[in-house]
Amino acid sequence: IHDSRADLVWIGLGTPKQDVIADRLCATSCAPVILCVGAAFDFIADPTRRAPRWMQQIGLEWNRD
Repeated sequence: IHDSRADLVWIGLGTPKQDVIADRLCATSCAPVILCVGAAFDFIADPTRRAPRWMQQIGLEWNRD
């Protein structure tokens, strides 16, 4: 990652795995910005069903694979 000189690194592994990886990458100064995005990639690509809108709005969600 460091050799690519990336400005942003997106990590979509889910918590807590992505947080551990982000901490390790931060310690190596591999990129100025490291973003943990959880399941966002799955939701955007649409392989993962989302909870009904009312459950999303009150902060409830599930990941059904």
